[in-house]
Amino acid sequence: MSIIRANSVQPTIPGQETYQVHRAWGTYNMLGTAAIIDSGNVTSLTDMGVGMPRFSLTTALPNAGGAVHNEPGIYDDGRTIPVQTGGRIMDTTTVDLRCGGDTITFIDWQLGGWGVMA
Repeated sequence: MSIIRANSVQPTIPGQETYQVHRAWGTYNMLGTAAIIDSGNVTSLTDMGVGMPRFSLTTALPNAGGAVHNEPGIYDDGRTIPVQTGGRIMDTTTVDLRCGGDTITFIDWQLGGWGVMA
């Protein structure tokens, strides 16, 4: 198995990039005491309320724009697919997520995964 390490990647023809690298990512548990299971470029997790994790980033994003994805790994013992989920880049060092259930209320997921590209 090979490992490729680089601080930057430049396309052969500028403007024709076909890749995007996550600037930060993580898996987390919100049941009981909120905890980071695994992560990259994440310094902490703050429980802002039921179904509302906040992640602080180790290295700031280049700007506060970009895309966030948030997916459930385990919710309701794996019996139900949540209908409410989302995320938002609050500033260059903070990402807020929302974890919902099969109704309009927020819930704490047993396992979630997220990432941000900016």
